[in-house]
Amino acid sequence: MNVSITYGGHTYTGESRSLASFSLPIIPPTAEEKAQLAKLNDELKYAEAQEKNPALRPVADNAPEKAFKQVMVNGKVAATIYESGVMSFSDEFSQMHNLPFPMEASSPTQLAMQRAEMLAKALGGEIQDAPKTSRLSVMA
Repeated sequence: MNVSITYGGHTYTGESRSLASFSLPIIPPTAEEKAQLAKLNDELKYAEAQEKNPALRPVADNAPEKAFKQVMVNGKVAATIYESGVMSFSDEFSQMHNLPFPMEASSPTQLAMQRAEMLAKALGGEIQDAPKTSRLSVMA
């Protein structure tokens, strides 16, 4: 049985279907669409696995195990610079985030080192290797 529905000035005509078949597509997906659906399904399964197992989760740029250098001023940690160049500042030195830090370098660790050197010079501090801590030991 043919059915016509008008909505928004457009008329749609098609075969009537039972409510049970509404979750099924009217037009079968193409091979490309099937491949994309399979990829999305795999990504969803992986995301669900990450949710259940913290060890599978991606590691954030500012994760403890990615700490690269620390800028020390008078024995206090002024900032931690991570492998990607991301920086975190202690409250006492938080105003330093306004410095014109470099945005590009030949590698992320080179960017991190340039930023550490610039910050240490501005604060009259020294650069030290950051302690490495596993994020899983931090979560426990």
